[in-house]
Amino acid sequence: MGNPQQRAIADHLLMTGRQLAQQGELRPAVTRVQRAIALYQQLRDDRAAAYGLGILAEMQGQARHLADVADTGRQLRAYGNTLGEPIAQMAAENHIALPVLMSGERGTFAIANQRAQALSRRYQHNRTQAIALDQQGQMQAKGGNLTAAVARYNTGLPLRYPLRDRLGEAQTRLLRGEVLTAQMETRSALADYGIARVLAIHLNRSDLRDGAAAGLIANYRETGNYWRAAELYQDRTSIALETEDLATAARWQRDLGDLYQNDLKDRERARLAYETALEFAQLARNESEVQESWLRLRRLEE
Repeated sequence: MGNPQQRAIADHLLMTGRQLAQQGELRPAVTRVQRAIALYQQLRDDRAAAYGLGILAEMQGQARHLADVADTGRQLRAYGNTLGEPIAQMAAENHIALPVLMSGERGTFAIANQRAQALSRRYQHNRTQAIALDQQGQMQAKGGNLTAAVARYNTGLPLRYPLRDRLGEAQTRLLRGEVLTAQMETRSALADYGIARVLAIHLNRSDLRDGAAAGLIANYRETGNYWRAAELYQDRTSIALETEDLATAARWQRDLGDLYQNDLKDRERARLAYETALEFAQLARNESEVQESWLRLRRLEE
């Protein structure tokens, strides 16, 4: 079907786009996948275009480009309906639900979520059902119904195990860890965040690894395990440096300095962290971070 050379280019763009997304480079990843979809459309290969749209929507969701997710989801739904392809239809409903979930539009969210659930039950598609349950949990958490949120995550998580859906498991554990933290269920939250971090490292997903580290820090500080929290601040700094985000690296070093100064009463380590934060902030030319780090150093001298 179509030009073999054009298809090879499209396939390569799709593959490299996915690789870039895995490395956290979402902007060039999205561009490549969009180019691949355009080529598939020129080739009139609707199935390949639909597959590309599903990947694109996941990337846009990861980047929190919510308006784009909704638009891509609607395009995917149209392809799914035309092709009679249930996987595309199910994925589309979950993608369409994401922006209204984030904005808290309960009515619109419920419609898309119910469609996804109905399709997942009809076709016995556990991954779609797990995603829909995660989204329900997030909506419950937004409304302050924490027990109901945990119940949704508890129902959805086992659906991922037979599929070996490590990415989905990590995402669910991060969501559940957040709610458990709010419920002061520290031991359980640490377990979820710890497993999510291991999975994120295995998957080479720096965004999930960073989210897990943030959750672990909050809970370790709650239990007084400040040294472990300090190690994880260094991990967050490393993640920021891997993505060349010097301003964020400066912020984590500043927070690390605060932990040394206020919780561990270690002035020398605090000084080193603040000096490192200042250096990163200056390299990033981020004046607000420079000011904050400089202020911390001045206070340390008082």
